[in-house]
Amino acid sequence: MTTLITRIPDVDVLIELPPEELALTILQLAYEHKGQNGLVHPQSLLSHIYGTPGLSEGYPQNRRSDAELAFNEAWNWLAVQGILISDLGPNGNNGWMRFGRKATELLTQESFDNYARSVAFPKTLLHPSIANLNFA
Repeated sequence: MTTLITRIPDVDVLIELPPEELALTILQLAYEHKGQNGLVHPQSLLSHIYGTPGLSEGYPQNRRSDAELAFNEAWNWLAVQGILISDLGPNGNNGWMRFGRKATELLTQESFDNYARSVAFPKTLLHPSIANLNFA
């Protein structure tokens, strides 16, 4: 399994990524690390920042809080978009998330970029006569 550090080894690159761009990497990692029940916990991915004892050292200690912030912003972006949603009941109360209905459609760079562009410019800002036209 890949980790955040193997995907983005340079902490400066990670920190400079806008949340909506880092979100694809986080979504792909979450999908790869999901449990048998389809749930994922942010801590299972956030722990990549600190490394795996005996395998990797993680990001530099003096940059870890910046890396955590970048991760949390991207995770929150996924939640706000409904791509990752809280599980119901005790699992959700303890931070476990499940994939929203559109999540698996967004695992490729092209489909994710198209989605991110569409939410960056909401249909409500378009004139009603063109808002519902299908250009695909």
